Amino acid sequence: MKALRISEDMECRYEDAVFCANGAFHMIVGSAEQGFEVNRVIDIGQLLEEQPIGWTTMITTIEAESDGLIGATGETSYGGAGYITLRNKETSEPKWAIHLSNMNNPKAIRFESVYLIVETDLNFPNGLAFKIPIERPWDFEIEKLKGR
Repeated sequence: MKALRISEDMECRYEDAVFCANGAFHMIVGSAEQGFEVNRVIDIGQLLEEQPIGWTTMITTIEAESDGLIGATGETSYGGAGYITLRNKETSEPKWAIHLSNMNNPKAIRFESVYLIVETDLNFPNGLAFKIPIERPWDFEIEKLKGR
């Protein structure tokens, strides 16, 4: 996937977006508290030509496995940002990655049916849950958690 680089550190692009293995770049606008929407979709190659600089180190804090898939989430070196990835367990090839500049501090990750669920401590003290369809990650939803 062109939006991820793996060397000594794993890096992703710093734009708020869903990056797909087929090269699609779904730019996201909004916030976790107010809601997100996909602003436009372009090929990641076009973005890399326009802006070759713009990478951030990914620091994995939590992973979950299910049916040959690994979901991972964590923070990035781009202050306050977080990410979520889904990859093939056998090959480690990513299916998609989400980077959000205001998604820091993931607290839990799990698979539920056809979704990957990531809970964060945004909306303190209760938190927010990102409900991400495994096959259509750009259609993710956010739910406010209560009573944590």
